[in-house]
Amino acid sequence: MTMEIKIPDFALVLLIGPSGSGKTHFARRFFTGAEIMSQEQFQEMLSDDGSDEALHEEALKLMYQAIELRLKYKKSCVVEAELLTQESRKEFRRLFRKYHAKAISIVFIADAQICLARNMAKLGSDAKSQLVRSQIGRMARIPKELEEEGFKTRYFVGPEIDDLQVLRTKMRSDFRQELGPFDIVGDVHGCFDELLMLLQE
Repeated sequence: MTMEIKIPDFALVLLIGPSGSGKTHFARRFFTGAEIMSQEQFQEMLSDDGSDEALHEEALKLMYQAIELRLKYKKSCVVEAELLTQESRKEFRRLFRKYHAKAISIVFIADAQICLARNMAKLGSDAKSQLVRSQIGRMARIPKELEEEGFKTRYFVGPEIDDLQVLRTKMRSDFRQELGPFDIVGDVHGCFDELLMLLQE
């Protein structure tokens, strides 16, 4: 059965899951390069090496600034990072509320063996394997935390993403296709009867 994920045309989408869970593949398959914001991308921009953690904080600041500018101009953003703690999602909560973007979380349910195999193939590091195991251990807390944080639209994706379908939808408040004419009613004050007459007509 195909799983449908609905993304409004103005949204802040968080891809949440441990390293190797399929976030990058998913992002590149369903979203444009301009929409995707990854911490690794900004680390590479600063140091020529996406895995270089030396400029971690600076890369995060740059990513937040880019996301805020896109949201300011009503452009959707897709954040590709682990985001496994409430602290790591704190700034995104502030941003979607400030700009009234639809907040959507897509959680990648981790298969430990798949995640470990992907990371070993990519980095060949035992230290990285320990980090991935720690990340997977945090996954059980994620659903409850997201609900508490105000992410009302939550999707949970398994290791295989080939049966997914991402649908772009309009915001319910988007009436740009309506061209009028319109009646604009200001303060009613003592003209309630007249307002009823107008509505009936």
